[in-house]
Amino acid sequence: MTDDAEPSVVRGTPDVGPAVALLNEAYGDWGDDALFRWKYDEYPGFDPERCFSISADGELAAFRRLFDRSIRGERDYDLFVLGDTCVAPAHQGQGLYSTLHAETTDAARESGADCAATFNRRGTITFAANRDRGWRFRPLPLRLRILDPSVVLPEYARLALDADGPIGRVLSRVGHRIQLRLADGTLRADELVGDDATDGGLALPVPVPSALLDAGVEAVVGDPVAAVRRRLSGGYRDPAPAVRTEVHDELDPDTREAVDALYEDAIADFDLHFRRDAATVDHLLAHPTLAGIATAWRGDDLVGFAPVCLKRSGSVLEAHALDFLARDEGAVRPLAAAVEDLARSAGANAVVLVTDRDPGSRWIGVDRQVLMWDSYGADTDLLEDGSLFVGFYDVEMG
Repeated sequence: MTDDAEPSVVRGTPDVGPAVALLNEAYGDWGDDALFRWKYDEYPGFDPERCFSISADGELAAFRRLFDRSIRGERDYDLFVLGDTCVAPAHQGQGLYSTLHAETTDAARESGADCAATFNRRGTITFAANRDRGWRFRPLPLRLRILDPSVVLPEYARLALDADGPIGRVLSRVGHRIQLRLADGTLRADELVGDDATDGGLALPVPVPSALLDAGVEAVVGDPVAAVRRRLSGGYRDPAPAVRTEVHDELDPDTREAVDALYEDAIADFDLHFRRDAATVDHLLAHPTLAGIATAWRGDDLVGFAPVCLKRSGSVLEAHALDFLARDEGAVRPLAAAVEDLARSAGANAVVLVTDRDPGSRWIGVDRQVLMWDSYGADTDLLEDGSLFVGFYDVEMG
């Protein structure tokens, strides 16, 4: 594309190979052809006209998908999630993102949707830009369980800590003199900001108990006051905790039917919920990196359901519970423990849930991930203030 050429937006699904290559170039560890087919060709009601791309110099340069989503409950919302947005590094700064954004948001508005939405993270450029445009947002109740601290902390710290900020400068300067002794190994403090070339020499060993580590991480990425209150309370105790858990590779017809009934029962407690019809649940269970499905039972009654997939994030292998569905509080902690065991057996370094329930003191509350939206005339007060059932599946489809 020459400097004076106007970028042209084309509708339709691009070729899988170039699209996957662009997404991985932009995100680092987006996924493979199987994930692309699952998110696109196999998505219920997929419409190729909801894909938008720009080509430049004979290659795919920018891409975005509008995901048709719906939220149901005390009020219904039809929305488009702006997902898989990317611009090739070689074509950044050429106005492609602005052109793509204008085209896709115009298409969403003209479709009659109540709003356009996106899943984002506080502190990003797009979060700040959307806030400046007047977009509203709500934090997602994300829970993190660190299984391998020496693997996870350097990767996550580089996302949470500013290397040029006061904490980052201190760690860079003196961190090579501090050796953190964690449950699964040791870690030099300066590695938390990516410094690995400093001559360490002798380092002061500092034992870090697991409980202290969890509290420290939550103080950085979550609400420290809520974390202290939750840990002091000891959490919920079920008066009749006769819950057993199972892990499945796939569901038999009877269990699949019980899952549908559990969805209908459990999400009725929320003001709002993302669509979970049979086709959506079938699609969720067909995730290409599904590692297993954790279920919780009280007698013959299904009281918990959590399908778990795997996702690479830099050097960290994460296990994501695509949904974390519990009929009552007594099912929450057994189900969370089953998800953790499943993740460990799959070799994951960390586990992520999205739930407003308390899965236990070792799970860290993270308030960085948000749902943002721009209303097209709809009253979205309930979307901001009401209880909302949302899973990592919804984040994945964005």
